[in-house]
Amino acid sequence: MSRIPTHTVEGAPDASRPLLQKIAQSSPTGRPLNAHAQMAHSPAVRAAYTSLRAQSVVS
Repeated sequence: MSRIPTHTVEGAPDASRPLLQKIAQSSPTGRPLNAHAQMAHSPAVRAAYTSLRAQSVVS
């Protein structure tokens, strides 16, 4: 059992739901990877990850 909950799009915190929906739409399986679903537990972690991803795309 994981110590960090893995959220579904519907069960994610309100602040994380829009990004998780976007990730699920771009996923070949139609759902987020476990790592993304676990990051949804903390909006601060999700925001940091999104910021890092945006910087790596620009670089």
